[in-house]
Amino acid sequence: MNHETAAQILAAAFHSNLSVNDTILNDSRRNARLLHLMRYSVGLGHRRNGLFVSDDGKSAAVFYDPSLKSNFLKETLAQLTLVHRAIGWRRLFYMLKKDKQVSSRRPAYPHYYLFLIGTKPDSQGSGSGSKLLNELLQRAQDERKEVYLETSVDKNIPFYEKRGFVTFDTWLVREGYLIRFMRWRPL
Repeated sequence: MNHETAAQILAAAFHSNLSVNDTILNDSRRNARLLHLMRYSVGLGHRRNGLFVSDDGKSAAVFYDPSLKSNFLKETLAQLTLVHRAIGWRRLFYMLKKDKQVSSRRPAYPHYYLFLIGTKPDSQGSGSGSKLLNELLQRAQDERKEVYLETSVDKNIPFYEKRGFVTFDTWLVREGYLIRFMRWRPL
């Protein structure tokens, strides 16, 4: 499966996600901005050997160890392009502040970060995303690494808790927008 297909899966899955919609500039080009955010995310996963697509092609995930650094120049160029095409220059400082708040809740030692996982809307509930997440958690288990994520979607909490994630912190970004920080530890 190519990167564009993975970006399309994630764009469809995150179309109405509060955190994603807080990230992109919501204007007449919103859908193009959303797709560019997902292309950036897929590229990030690819550059860090952390792009995964389910065997059935219905789900995709970006799951990597953020302590493993990638090419500085490529990352910087990708981030600048992201700001220009998806976030908007006027929102840059807001997003930098938000990113600092989110990333400060993850440890400095090696771990996995589940940046995104999504399933095509017409395939949600089919088990595709669950199977993909279980495979990623098995990888973390095999490597004895913790997994961190954040979610602003209440209905996702039981999905993660069922697999052993626990909420360890929260951040009320603003009224109606609460981010939960979750962690999974290997047995």
